[in-house]
Amino acid sequence: MKQKGSKALITFTKNGPYCSIGDFYIDPYRGVKNALITHAHADHARWGMQNYLSHVDNEGIMRHRISKDIQFQGVNYKEKIQINGVEIAFYPSGHIPGASMILLTHKGEKWCFSGDYKTENDGLSTPIEVPICDHFITECTFGLPIFNWAPQTDVFESIKQFIKLQFEAQKSVLITAYSLGKAQRLLYNLKAFKEQTVVHPSINNLNTLIKSRGYDIADNYAEKRTGKHPVLVILPPSASQGTWTKQFTPFELTNVSGWMAIRGNKRRQNIAQGFILSDHADFKGLVKTVEATQASHIYTTHGYTEVFAKYLREEKGLEATDLHVASNYDQAED
Repeated sequence: MKQKGSKALITFTKNGPYCSIGDFYIDPYRGVKNALITHAHADHARWGMQNYLSHVDNEGIMRHRISKDIQFQGVNYKEKIQINGVEIAFYPSGHIPGASMILLTHKGEKWCFSGDYKTENDGLSTPIEVPICDHFITECTFGLPIFNWAPQTDVFESIKQFIKLQFEAQKSVLITAYSLGKAQRLLYNLKAFKEQTVVHPSINNLNTLIKSRGYDIADNYAEKRTGKHPVLVILPPSASQGTWTKQFTPFELTNVSGWMAIRGNKRRQNIAQGFILSDHADFKGLVKTVEATQASHIYTTHGYTEVFAKYLREEKGLEATDLHVASNYDQAED
């Protein structure tokens, strides 16, 4: 517990979550001197920091996406380091390869910043390990009961059946997926179609970097269609309307996203089929994780903050605070 009159270990500022005792930020919004980064998605790992500290698996990706010249220090999961008397440890969050929760300890008090996380083992990312803490700052992107994910084995079975049906109709299948994390999860779990798979060059570049860290992902997928046979195509959403896709005609376009749980999203995106598959925890996963921390106080950020905090207070009897932090996540990064 934070002692009465003592300073909170993490506060929220215009630059992002800040630890004044350690003089560093976590996933800062603007350029700062010292930044701890939970994972390499662009809304968490931004340009402009003097010093970056993150899990070792993120170095290549961050140098590729931000700048090869960044000052980067890498740490392993659960390796303990000290900054100005604050002990820091990164725990796997299960979100994507290299993603972490960050645990801060000072004078016996423990604060954990969740970053993004999911509770289901996707087979590729390091599975989540939830640290015990006194204060837990949690994302709640999908913090409503309507978000209730089916097991990924069921989802991928449905995706495979959809692909087979389209192939039988001599149509290719284009699946839009965020280039870092979701794309690799798809490729890992759709290995049965490897010989019939084409991957956008931007995703292949990341595949190479992720494979170099020991993850089981191929980096030699074809980047264009050869012949006239139907193919499975993994591409970023931004490329779905470009000239690159014309080589795959005729095709059916689909999307895999937690946001497919909201009625009407498939129609608005003009896709043949939508599959509910997210790299964030669903409502039950959020609650399960909050309870696993055994934290005395919960702070909700990024998503349905007010509703989720109210649920934790009224239904779970927990002390929960809505931080009213602006939701800056991209729906493509789910």
